[in-house]
Parts: sequence; C-alpha cells; structure tokens
Amino acid sequence: MKVTLSALAHSVRGAYGALGITVSTGHAQQLIAAALGHKTLASLQSAGDHEALPETKSIVVDLDLLAERARALDLADQQAVDVVWSALEDHLPGEVYGSVTGLVESHQEFVELETWNDGDVGSQMAMTNGTGPGETYMPLEFDESEFDLDGDLELQIFGHVNLDQDPDKVFYGTHIDVEATLTVERFGRFLFGSSKLEVTSASLRWMNEDPEDPQP
Repeated sequence: MKVTLSALAHSVRGAYGALGITVSTGHAQQLIAAALGHKTLASLQSAGDHEALPETKSIVVDLDLLAERARALDLADQQAVDVVWSALEDHLPGEVYGSVTGLVESHQEFVELETWNDGDVGSQMAMTNGTGPGETYMPLEFDESEFDLDGDLELQIFGHVNLDQDPDKVFYGTHIDVEATLTVERFGRFLFGSSKLEVTSASLRWMNEDPEDPQP
C-alpha cells in the first residue's frame, strides 16, 4: 500500500480511537506534520515532504515539535509520540529514529564494511604483509546542533584500518589511514533515502610511523 498523508492520518485516528479518544483528520495530519519537522500542516504541504514518503528509507521524528503540537491540541504528548511513531513504523518500509544522531550512529556497521571492501583501501592492504580481520576504526562524530536542514546529510570521517601482522613475513606496516565521506540522501526535512560511502583517501603508514614524528 502506498504511503500517503491520508493513510498515516487514518492510522493515527484509529490508534486514538482504540484508546477511546476521538481525533479529527485535521488534527491527526497536524501531528504527522509536526513529526516530520513542520510547525504547521500548511508548511508540510507547501514543502511537499509527505509526497516523498513512498521513497523514504529512514525517518527522524521531531520529538520536541510533535510533543508541542500534541499539547496545543490538548492531547497527552507522550501518547501522541507513541501513536504517531507506531503509525510511521507500520507504514514505512525503513527505520524510524528519534534523532539525527541516532540515524547517523545506525550507519556504523555499514561504514566499516564499505571501508573494508573499498578498492583503494584494498590496494593499500596489498602493500602490507598484514592479515585480517584486524581493526576497522571509522568513528562517526556528529554534532546535531550543526545539522543543516538543506541538502543531503554529509559526514566527514577520519579513521583507519589496522591489520594483524603475519609473524612469518617481513614487516612493512599494518596501519592504513582512511578518510571518507558518508552521504545520506534526503527527500524532506527529516526524510532520508539511500546511503553511500566514498573513500577519499587511503594511505599506508610505512613501518607504522607516526605521521607527526619528525623525519631524519
């Protein structure tokens, strides 16, 4: 079934009805608009975010705005969060998160796997005498206060891959410095699509020397 604003509103009204609470279609739509990061239904409709719901793979619920809207409609805020969250989970094929930070953190395994399988990283691995599985360290450092409401979500990552040394082979170094960019496609204010990782730099530290050490 196609995900639409009407379908979500119907689900929200049904959930409230099961609790013995009558909520109009207009109020249900206002709650959904707030969950999607819009202060008014008119703002949501003008932006057209709801039209991207069928393509959405991940959604971040604006918990504060949703609670605020619920109180303005004389509804219990936590109950509204629970009802709208469940409606989104039931209708969307992807995941629902309570913060952009949560969405970013959910990419940790994806980033590590993509880094390990990257061709440039693999070329640097081939120059070592190291063996797997070693360590893939690609920290997702994200400051939600700097989250930009325009464009795709982009995060610069600075980390490394460190292989295990084969004791029967000559040591050349096992530490590979890696820089990469994680991009999460965005369809609306808090609606996200596919993700990709681009490794922009992969460099073996010969003999595992610290790059800040003075050269002789």
